[in-house]
Parts: sequence; structure tokens; C-alpha cells
Amino acid sequence: VVLVNTQTVTMFRGNSLDDFVGTDIADFFIGNDRDKLAQHMRARSLAAPGILDHYTATLRRLDGETFPAEIYACDIPFQGGVATQALVYDIVDRLKAEEALRQSELKFRTLIENINDIIYVIDTGGRFTYLSPGLERISAYTSGELVGKRFADLVYPDDLPNFIGPRTRVVG
Repeated sequence: VVLVNTQTVTMFRGNSLDDFVGTDIADFFIGNDRDKLAQHMRARSLAAPGILDHYTATLRRLDGETFPAEIYACDIPFQGGVATQALVYDIVDRLKAEEALRQSELKFRTLIENINDIIYVIDTGGRFTYLSPGLERISAYTSGELVGKRFADLVYPDDLPNFIGPRTRVVG
């Protein structure tokens, strides 16, 4: 390591730039991710300068704590030679948010797929784009038969004004 910014010092819980200058970058990588680092460095050495490399790895802070990181790196001319410039992002919060979203989607999907009511989505043209599996449990239709069909085509024509008028709303 030749140069770091103050954000790197903070992210890796260092005290000063001196904590990093002269260290081996591989010391910040954990286990198999050291091999990943070596593979990426080898690939960049064979590529034209300036080609952006992107990967994720588990890194170690100076206090020993590990964290998942997203890394963007490229080789650049530096003091008559070539150096790797890297941007490192701590992605702990992003991964937690993605997991929370997956869990929320799973809960919602489980609810929708097991409820004994019919839940549907129609597009602006009044066509079904989604019908819950409850449709098949309480009617003679399957979701596949109705997706793409117009809601209005399933209502007796004389009942249509009473059925659609009060129930029409735009969701944005």
C-alpha cells in the first residue's frame, strides 16, 4: 500500500495513514479471498491499463473484525510504474437490507399464495397481470386462463357500470 485516503483509515478503523502505507494489501483479505485477490491482480496485469475490475471479498479491519466489501480496481500509471487504484465499499448495510427485502418478499408471497381470497393485479387496460392461487381454489378458472384477459369480459354486461365505476382507482 502506497497511499490511502482518510475514509479508508476510518473504514478499516486505523489511527492514521501510516497504519497502511507499506503494508501488503493481501493482509486485509480473508482466506479464499486472498486467492481471489491474486487472480484479479493477475488478470489486471494482462489487461490494458485503465480496465475496471469489479468483485466482492471479505476484508479484515485493523481491529480484526471482518466485513463484506465491494471492490472496484484498475491499474494506472504511477511514478513511472504501474499501481492499482481501488475503491472499496463496506456493503454490510446493503447486504442486510437485501436480506430484509428477501424475507419481506417471502412473507408476502407466502401470504398471497395461501390466502383463500382472490388477489389480482390489472394493468391500465383492465387486463389481469396477476391472479393469486386462491382463484383456482374457489373458482373454475386457472391463473393461466385469465392473465391477459380483460376484467370487464368476466362481468355480465348489464352489471358492468355498477361493478367497475365505484371500484376504479388509479394506483401510482
